[in-house]
Amino acid sequence: MLSFIGIGGAGCAAVDAMHRQDALSTLLSMLSHRETRGVACDTSEALLSLRHIPPECRVLIGRSRVKGHGTGGDVELGRRIMEEEIELLLRAVRRASAGGAFMLLAGLGGGTGTGGTPVVAERLRRLYSPKLFGAFVLPSRSEGMHYIRNVSRYGREVLESVDGCILLELGVLTGRGEELAAAHRELTETLRGFLSTFSHTHLMRELRGKTASVAYLRLRAERIPLRDVFFRMLRDRVFIDTEGLEVEKVCVLLTGEARAVYGESFARKWLMERLGAEVEVHMRDMPGSKYLSAGMIITGVEGVMERYALQKEERRKGMPEDIKSLLEDIRL
Repeated sequence: MLSFIGIGGAGCAAVDAMHRQDALSTLLSMLSHRETRGVACDTSEALLSLRHIPPECRVLIGRSRVKGHGTGGDVELGRRIMEEEIELLLRAVRRASAGGAFMLLAGLGGGTGTGGTPVVAERLRRLYSPKLFGAFVLPSRSEGMHYIRNVSRYGREVLESVDGCILLELGVLTGRGEELAAAHRELTETLRGFLSTFSHTHLMRELRGKTASVAYLRLRAERIPLRDVFFRMLRDRVFIDTEGLEVEKVCVLLTGEARAVYGESFARKWLMERLGAEVEVHMRDMPGSKYLSAGMIITGVEGVMERYALQKEERRKGMPEDIKSLLEDIRL
């Protein structure tokens, strides 16, 4: 059993989406004999407007400090609040989880998710000695350089607090012209679809000790070359820039009518050449299904974190000398 803990706004929205029931997610849950268990924790009262997660699984912290308005991107404040009030979260976790394995979901760059995640991870290890994984959204430059600097300064600590993680880049979508709110929703739906498709046991095995990204595509179960499915996923549904990254492995799980796809050998070779990585393809046959769900996990993408450090350095180098001098005066 894999239990979910959302920390901060983006993480809470993702856990809330996991609890949303529709015909497909219900069927996949029945096939894999699992149910969604999750808790959402935030410093913002936006938590209270979530629609699907049960009220007893929502934990608002930091009332006395930030009055329900969030941390304003202050990572150290988010850390302190979580350290002081983590028992509120743990109480909800004890009620909602099975305790065997956890996935922490958060947006990196903000105060609550970035500051609180390592605190939660450390406490869970102490209490449960669990398998511990993460799913994290990296910020877009359009959100402001403050978020980029937070990732540069604290991102590694967050990743090192878990045993393996999924990374998604918001900037991939905003770079295509998507508005921030729509981009966040799309990443949330990608995580939801992927985590509904992939067996949690299989996922934990693939993620162990790895930094990965994921993709999810749902299409009608009509005759289609598997290479075209892969092409559509790489073009439209992979939300991390793989350029320059040393991808290790690509694992694809197809769920639906097996006869809907063909050309596996050619597709596997094409994907291997495209990403320069080992490729595995698994099929969960559901005869008569009207839809085909494709989940993809790409491991070996930890190099993406270096880009955030480089962005910070480029920003400093590109700063006019008079502004540099002014900032130094302010520090003094």
